[in-house]
Amino acid sequence: MGVKGWIDYFRRVQAKRVQIHLWNVSQAVIQQINQVSNFSCGGVVHSMEASFECENCGHGWTQIIKTSTILENNLDIPKQKCPECGEIEGVLDELPQIYFKFLHRERQKNDH
Repeated sequence: MGVKGWIDYFRRVQAKRVQIHLWNVSQAVIQQINQVSNFSCGGVVHSMEASFECENCGHGWTQIIKTSTILENNLDIPKQKCPECGEIEGVLDELPQIYFKFLHRERQKNDH
């Protein structure tokens, strides 16, 4: 399904007054939400995949993070425990202001 098909499908769902909730959203879909206007069609993202890299051992991994955690930390994410070395040195492998751009837009929309 392409972007147009995705948006058309969720617009039909939205027209039936169904609230869209998204959990465990892949990084590819987060990138589309950030780049394509109304890609989430008013849906609420509750959690998403994020890539981390350990500053101690260099290990990289992906884990699910809750959007509520990101919002509580002012659109940032605290360091995470590395599954390889056990140190709390895992940092987001993306620029938070870019990866969480859709949350920033939502926050601004809700402030008005």
